[in-house]
This record gives sequence, C-alpha cells and structure tokens, in this order.
Amino acid sequence: MIKNNFIARQAIYDKSDNLIGYELLYRTSMINAASYNDGNFASSHVILNSFLEMGFDSLVGSSKAFINITEDFILEDTLTPMYEKHTVLEIVEEIKPSKEVVEGVKRLKQQGYGIALDDFIYSPDYDELLELADYVKLDVLELDKDSI
Repeated sequence: MIKNNFIARQAIYDKSDNLIGYELLYRTSMINAASYNDGNFASSHVILNSFLEMGFDSLVGSSKAFINITEDFILEDTLTPMYEKHTVLEIVEEIKPSKEVVEGVKRLKQQGYGIALDDFIYSPDYDELLELADYVKLDVLELDKDSI
C-alpha cells in the first residue's frame, strides 16, 4: 500500500515583494486545509516529510523553510529539525513568552536557526522575543492598511 504524504508550501515575501522563503504546512490530503488535534504531531510530520521523504531542496530550493513549532519544540532541544542555516522556526501566536520560552528561543538562535513571530500582534509582553526575532510575520488579510 502506497502512503501519500502532503505538505503545503506557501510563499513568503518581504515588504518589497521579494521571495524570502516558503512556509511548510501540515496537510492530510490534497485539500488545502489543516485538520489536526496535536500540534506536536503536525510539526513532526512537516519536519520528517520535508527533510526525509520529499527532500528539502525540492520544496524550498535555495530559499528558507519556515516551519511552525509548538512550545514543546522550543523547550525540548532534541526535537528541532536539520539544516539550521536554512530553517526558520515560527513561534505561533498561541505560545506565550514565558521565561522558559525566551531561554529556549535563545538556545535555538545560538544553534543557527532563524526565528519568526507568526501572525504577530504587538504587546509589550513580547519585547524579549521581538529582540530575538529575525522575522515578524503579519497576516495582512486580518489587518487594515493603517495597522500594516
């Protein structure tokens, strides 16, 4: 029996409309929607399939791979993916900037990963993470022109 593996790839552009990478997203079928109950499973699935099954180069080429991670991936140093220099770990909006999270992000940066704050909405609570972030991703569809 052949098992299909699916990964969605969404282009990411900078403010000048230059392609900087692709966000790799968990999918279970050809339908462009995620359906999962376990964020750790979804992140692991994306990492394993991107790096081992489908091939990193065929998915992102010379661009960067942006991968959503859960708090467990930040806190547990054995869960991170390969290709540190070409991988940006996205801290999703559900993750709160606790002392442990900030220390974990510092460790990941020291290992060579890029850090992105995903669907970011500013709050002073995130100042330490903003200092560490290489990218701040805004959902432009959710914001008005003045907010952007």
